[in-house]
Amino acid sequence: MVWRKTVLLTLGLLLVPGSPPSADPPSLNVLLITIDSFRPDHVSAYGYSRPTTPTLDRLARRGTRFTQVINQASWTSAALVSVLTSLYPSTHGVDGRSKTIGPGVITPLRRLREAGYQVPGLSYLTALPELEHLGFEPVQEREVKRWLDQYAGRPFFLWIHLEGPHLPYNPRAPYDRMFTPTGLPLPLPVRERLKPFLGDPMAPKVELTLSRSDQRALVSLYDGKIRKTDQEVRELVEMLKRRGLLEHTIVVVTADHGEELFDHGWIGHASTSLSGTLYDEVIRVPLIMAGPRIPRGRIVSAQVEGVDLMPTLLDLLRIPPPPLVQGRSFLPLLHGRRWEPRTAFAETTVCGRSCPEGRAQDRLQALRRPPWKLIRRLRTTGEEQYELFHLASDPRERRNVLIRHPEVASRLKAELNQWVAKRYLQGEELRSLTQLTLHENRRGSGGVPRVLRPHDGWMLTFNREAGRIVLQWEGAMDDAYLLEYDLGVGKFHTSGSFLVQGTQKEFGPLKPEVWDLLARYNPFRFRLRSAGCREAGCWSPWVTFQVAGS
Repeated sequence: MVWRKTVLLTLGLLLVPGSPPSADPPSLNVLLITIDSFRPDHVSAYGYSRPTTPTLDRLARRGTRFTQVINQASWTSAALVSVLTSLYPSTHGVDGRSKTIGPGVITPLRRLREAGYQVPGLSYLTALPELEHLGFEPVQEREVKRWLDQYAGRPFFLWIHLEGPHLPYNPRAPYDRMFTPTGLPLPLPVRERLKPFLGDPMAPKVELTLSRSDQRALVSLYDGKIRKTDQEVRELVEMLKRRGLLEHTIVVVTADHGEELFDHGWIGHASTSLSGTLYDEVIRVPLIMAGPRIPRGRIVSAQVEGVDLMPTLLDLLRIPPPPLVQGRSFLPLLHGRRWEPRTAFAETTVCGRSCPEGRAQDRLQALRRPPWKLIRRLRTTGEEQYELFHLASDPRERRNVLIRHPEVASRLKAELNQWVAKRYLQGEELRSLTQLTLHENRRGSGGVPRVLRPHDGWMLTFNREAGRIVLQWEGAMDDAYLLEYDLGVGKFHTSGSFLVQGTQKEFGPLKPEVWDLLARYNPFRFRLRSAGCREAGCWSPWVTFQVAGS
């Protein structure tokens, strides 16, 4: 119990405001760019044969490139929350749609703000419930260029998430033909065969056979989206350069997770395939750092984790980390000093954000300690299945050698069990200390909210709404509301609920391609009630609206 009380005391420190860290006056900025569904082996800086990333290649030459970076989940929200909080998914608790960390947790972003940094919530993903309470400052202007035009002169930490090569694989010209076999757009018959992957953000795993040539054609479109994303990175870097900010900014480019490209029979990742895995193609990501205090031309082959990134950045900025971070700074690696490698862990549900709320799902956990990697599947029936891979001789994880190496398997199973128990216990302690949520602290007005916008039956267009979806209702501004939603039909159906403080929830501004993806989830239905009112009559009527393609 002594250890348990120690953990409780440590976690308790998360819930009280920290005193400003004693650090040197901050002077360096950080631009953190995360790219969705982005594999390192399709980056030309990592040796890929196609020139997919000229911008990242230049950054790598003037900075440091990491070759063995393992992220903690194979879907976006869980992985990004781990990166931004330096907590594993089983601790921060964002292992499904609409789950959040506790509102009182002192995160690395809050530490940055205490140290005088601007930490604006510019990414469109900050509107997701899963990314609430991380410590971003609310902003009126979410366009990077306009925010920089209003830049107040204080150091900043900008996080930008790019859609990247996420499904659907539908790059616009000229990227749609940049890497095709003929240098021309794919022929109509090929596009017809690849239709499930060209128009939808999801491609659930089904029995479908594609020829090798069709697979190569699809990969050429994935690579085209990477080249387009590289151009977006270039534009972000140029914005800083034109304003004289680049020489004082550490630029970091990484990913939330990778992407399967038929490596194990399908494409995508947990949220898109509904058949998630933890093979390296979905948890190994690129990481390139460039700028002040970053050595030029260095390549680091030691294994690091996504949870290590924020402790490292805080170390570079000479800002103490929060009381609880589960990653550790790899600053010694940047300077060629000794750094004891440790085991990397990852975990996921099989369907990520697409899992229906409240329904039990198979879970996967992975332990990676080169040359070995162990993957465990926990079925809802209670059955456990294991795979063991020797990465040195089988880097593509094709041969399960569990039976051939029982002693190794036994040792790694014990380590995995110990890790899971410790992380889940820390997560339970964290959640028990942050149960004072809005809906438990506020009785609420008790009245039935009246939805002001959108009206029932509205069709929202991209131009009229300026790329934003705004939900607004009449009620008490200081109240908390439970918003319940039900979207789409068939494979695009999803439902759930989350808490909102105040009388408005805004999503956006969204890029046209993201807006178009939302149109596939029509119709949108939502209702809400005061969080303090639990009776059936507290709910507003359902409001239904649709999103028109841009």
